[in-house]
Amino acid sequence: MRLHQLGWQVDIRLIGDEAHLLYHRPPLSKDYLKGAKTETGMLLHPAIAYKKVGVLMALGSRVETIDHKKNRCRWRLGKRCRMTS
Repeated sequence: MRLHQLGWQVDIRLIGDEAHLLYHRPPLSKDYLKGAKTETGMLLHPAIAYKKVGVLMALGSRVETIDHKKNRCRWRLGKRCRMTS
């Protein structure tokens, strides 16, 4: 999300094998398992925050191939996206 704050003009697609939003990992083994925090309380940002800044989420998906020469990747069921650096 910081990239958009710095003026990045291209949509950002976050592809991740996990089916849930990004969360604080160290507290998972402590607060969450002890019941001190809920799943929502562990999130780095709520889903709406990603949507507001144009971060496209592809949760529960795994990148299958990366073509560095063409700057493309292929993920879930043959979907493709262009990569920039």
